[in-house]
Amino acid sequence: TPLEIRYGGSISYIPSYNLLYIARGNFNFYWFYNLTSSSFLRYPKELPNTALEGGSIIVVDDSVYMLRGRNSSEFWRYNITKNSWEILANLSINIGTVSSMFEYNKYIYAIIGTTTSTQVFKYSISENRWYNATNETVIPLNVGSGLHTTTRNKTVFIILGDKQKEVMVFNDFANIFSSNSVDIGIGVNGLLYKVGDQNFFTRLNRGLNFLWLIYNGSTLNVYVNNTLIASHSINIGSSKILPLTIGEYLNGTIDEVKIYNKPLTTEEISDLYNHYGYTTPFYPGHTLVKKYLPTEPMIIIKEETIRN
Repeated sequence: TPLEIRYGGSISYIPSYNLLYIARGNFNFYWFYNLTSSSFLRYPKELPNTALEGGSIIVVDDSVYMLRGRNSSEFWRYNITKNSWEILANLSINIGTVSSMFEYNKYIYAIIGTTTSTQVFKYSISENRWYNATNETVIPLNVGSGLHTTTRNKTVFIILGDKQKEVMVFNDFANIFSSNSVDIGIGVNGLLYKVGDQNFFTRLNRGLNFLWLIYNGSTLNVYVNNTLIASHSINIGSSKILPLTIGEYLNGTIDEVKIYNKPLTTEEISDLYNHYGYTTPFYPGHTLVKKYLPTEPMIIIKEETIRN
């Protein structure tokens, strides 16, 4: 860059012009970098005020949207074609240590982080209005310095920052941004059949968890650790379920998968959970799940890498 980047500096890509927008930080000017000509352009129209630490920017259509930064609630829009800035509706709170924005379902979402809490707001471009979306989202960990979001194919990836290794993934299938839930389901011929649970994260143990997805011809049931947590009446029909994909959109690790050719009952699920790998008392002499031993024969019908 022509000058060093300060606190409050940020960058975003403008695909329609093949430009990078770069705010220097702690100043009220910025640059465009033309990727086609490999050259910097400084536009004469200054920022409405200095960009501060914790601010963030996002490009939507032909406009650059910018949160000013720390201890400020100011929100601006830059019209690239007109080379002009517009003052938009302020956030209802001042930005803390960090912020990051992304576009999702016709809203601009802003994640606002402090050292002790994380809040989420969404901005309606058509209404020029902010809404508190904290209760519509599930971000179980606080964010910090290094927070970053990016979107690809309607899937949002969030790097939490603050020396955390976790990367969170939200998308249409998870439906997190509209119902404060995680939806679990199956896809048949391009259609998603889902059942949601409002408190999915709080039901998980640290470490290994057992999850069953049961469809009995009329109802889709979800069990987590021997407890029925969600149920939804659906009609999938008699469509052949091919191909079978397991773990799509999962933000985690799958240890083992078992597929049954019948819907298990609550008693069978409880039996599996409490007596995993043994001949069970509920079904004497009949092992529903048996741990594989190297001395036993094993047949692999088809094996594929499971995508996260």
